[in-house]
Amino acid sequence: MTSLSWIPQGAVEGFNRLSFGLRVAHFDPPPPEMLGDLDELQTTDRFRFANRLEAWIKVQDGRIVDAGQNGGGRVNVTKVGYGPASVAFTPVVLPDLRPDPEIGTGWARFVQTAGGRTGFPTPRRVCHEPYMQIGGPVTWTTLALTIHADGTAEQRLAGASSFPRHWVYDHTGRLVAKWRPWSGRRRPLRWSRSPSAGHSASPPGAGPGS
Repeated sequence: MTSLSWIPQGAVEGFNRLSFGLRVAHFDPPPPEMLGDLDELQTTDRFRFANRLEAWIKVQDGRIVDAGQNGGGRVNVTKVGYGPASVAFTPVVLPDLRPDPEIGTGWARFVQTAGGRTGFPTPRRVCHEPYMQIGGPVTWTTLALTIHADGTAEQRLAGASSFPRHWVYDHTGRLVAKWRPWSGRRRPLRWSRSPSAGHSASPPGAGPGS
């Protein structure tokens, strides 16, 4: 399973909206309904952050006798400016969190948290001293994948930073979930007032900033 994180139109307000309005920074078009090639999507700047969880099980006589997982996170380079005058800001990638698989009777559960700090400096107020941060926000997701001995699988977004927006795809590349952290009563840029980008849906210890 894979999650893509992106910044939709209208997701930024206040001071930082000016850079988007002047098109120095940019919003993102929605990711595709079918995932396609992740390398190509990264090259064409179609996401800010991706988390891919790959897992497998070995079954004998209906029992799971072995399991393993792979994958990891990708934080895309942030480009600011116009055409040849644009500048690329290198992100800070945080270590992936990948606990050992949990194996039960006829099922195995895999969890992976991946994320990083975007490279573009974003001045914003926070609720602790010195009450102002310059560095980019931390973006992360926690994916949970359960594979059953009969070959069926269940995928879930177990946790995510409160910015930006996160879409989830299954193993066939089909879009299966859309996470909108600021929908309803939540306001855009709620993450900007917290020390580590917020924890909109995180279980304890799930996010890099926990």
